[in-house]
Amino acid sequence: MVFFVPTILGMYFGGMGWWLLGWFVYLFVFFELWENRILCAHCPYYAENGGQGHTLHCYANYGLYKTWPYDPRPMGRSHKVQFLVALSIFVGYPLPFLFLSEQYLVLLIAMIGIVVWLTVLKFKICPHCLNFSCPFNSVPKNLVDAFLKRNPVMRQAWEDCGYR
Repeated sequence: MVFFVPTILGMYFGGMGWWLLGWFVYLFVFFELWENRILCAHCPYYAENGGQGHTLHCYANYGLYKTWPYDPRPMGRSHKVQFLVALSIFVGYPLPFLFLSEQYLVLLIAMIGIVVWLTVLKFKICPHCLNFSCPFNSVPKNLVDAFLKRNPVMRQAWEDCGYR
């Protein structure tokens, strides 16, 4: 909220409101299609109830519609790069508009919001996330190994991709 609310209000009151439509379209495409495919589809939460059910029940994207089939393999390098690029667009899109509309205080608040959000991710969400191949995941390897030992389908897929 520290990022979204000031950013949306700053763009609107700075005369850049129409550009919000592009950002909202991007956010929909990012969360429901792109991120869902390159990140979420590799997560054990995606396989919840044997792949049945239409929504995610995870820490970060609770309630998103599952648009792709579950893939037990870890994220490949291409998916990791795509995720980082997509995330950069996600947080970076509104920043030039805030600068161009001279919403400097809002820009500062938005940047603080990004730092707060990344800090919460790093220390509160990522250490508990089951999507072990995500570039931000920080679950210790011994816990990943213990999880994989109890989940043979995922373990086999990971070992087939070179995990030891």
